[in-house]
Amino acid sequence: MVRKDIASIKVVINGAGSAGIAIAKHIMNLGVKNLILCDSVGIICEGDARLNSEKAAMAQITNREHLTGKLADAMKDSDVFIGVSAPNIVSEEMVASMNKDAIVLAMSNPTP
Repeated sequence: MVRKDIASIKVVINGAGSAGIAIAKHIMNLGVKNLILCDSVGIICEGDARLNSEKAAMAQITNREHLTGKLADAMKDSDVFIGVSAPNIVSEEMVASMNKDAIVLAMSNPTP
């Protein structure tokens, strides 16, 4: 769509429930290598004691650079943002921090 190699893009998913985890697994199967999954606290990172078993398993296969912080930190220099959590989480500044020709898929429920 924007002529970027899927293996080299950075994807951020906000929402680490069943939808976010299913989307993450699917797009990794398509070839995405750099994927960061966030929950309501922030970036999911391996070794975080607060994670339930599903999030801990995802932390082992995502966030390979072991980035920590909040959603805004994850979105910096990203190419794709997928939001499957609460509405009104992402600011204009967060979108502006993304790479050129970034894709934003806001799919929060009940209002994107």
